[in-house]
Amino acid sequence: MSGYDIYEFYIDAFTPASIPMSRLAEYMAGFALLCGHEEHVHFDKLKPGSLTVVSRIQPVAQNKVQRRLDEVRFGTAPKAAMDAFRQIDEKLVADNAVGRILRGKAKFVELPWRERPAESNPGPIRPAGHPGWRSDSGR
Repeated sequence: MSGYDIYEFYIDAFTPASIPMSRLAEYMAGFALLCGHEEHVHFDKLKPGSLTVVSRIQPVAQNKVQRRLDEVRFGTAPKAAMDAFRQIDEKLVADNAVGRILRGKAKFVELPWRERPAESNPGPIRPAGHPGWRSDSGR
């Protein structure tokens, strides 16, 4: 459809045939909240291959949706958009997935859960004077 901006929400852990319908609905609802302006954001199709939800943005809302996604990317979006971003991220964590929102060939928003560096666990930290504490000079 000419005149519409196209945004794609890509999730690598699923295909259209493998994702449970209820989970797809959750991701699509989160994507709609993330974009905002729901009355102007429309589902277009699922692409074959890895799961890609394709949406169309009506011309009247294109600048608003682009601004909102920019704000999400920089962490300055309204609370509802940031909450949607966190909820999508939590779903990706649970699904061991990486997600991204694309506009054309450009990666607009990254949700790289599985590709993030692992957090290190320094182990128990004992204050000086604690029975299990040893200074370097005690070796």
